[in-house]
Amino acid sequence: MKSKELEWLYKELPELIAGGVITPECADAIRNYYGPGDKPGGSKTVLTVFGLIGGSLVGLGIILILAHNWDALSRMTRLAVAVGMLLFAQGLAGYALLRRRGSAGWTEGSAAFLMLMLGAAIALVGQTYQLVDDAGAFLLTWMALSAPLPYLLGATTPAVLYLAGITAWTFTGYSGGTEKLLVWGLLAVIGPYCWRLLKADR
Repeated sequence: MKSKELEWLYKELPELIAGGVITPECADAIRNYYGPGDKPGGSKTVLTVFGLIGGSLVGLGIILILAHNWDALSRMTRLAVAVGMLLFAQGLAGYALLRRRGSAGWTEGSAAFLMLMLGAAIALVGQTYQLVDDAGAFLLTWMALSAPLPYLLGATTPAVLYLAGITAWTFTGYSGGTEKLLVWGLLAVIGPYCWRLLKADR
């Protein structure tokens, strides 16, 4: 019996018992015969992992192709490419949010892709116009702009990348120690999402 049919049957059993159609012993015998209804969704986990890996690899591949050909592009072309990548990633994330809301693979993959494209756009625009040549400032800007992604998309990947990013930021070369206290504020931003995730699905 298919899992959806089995799930429907198990939902019907309490009503059948209440209506006197079958006895509780008969319902237990049915459950024992067919086995557990909610088998672990291994295929869903695999799809999620492949979606995440796919989104990450596509994003990194685009960054590598652009890095290889970057010197041959004019400033306006560079700006158009950076903004275009970001808009495409936002469109993909919007599609996953509106049309593929129940698919963890789409959600996690598009969220990872969007976060990578956000970082790439910041780096490319900053390098093109020589805004800031500081890894710490880049990481801080990237993480600050990425902080809403876990809440907006309901995806765990941006939260993990955010935590990795603020951890890396604490090891960058700021001379003063007081700036590093900002890390507690950055952790507090993602704290509610992590708490909600732990409560819903440990």
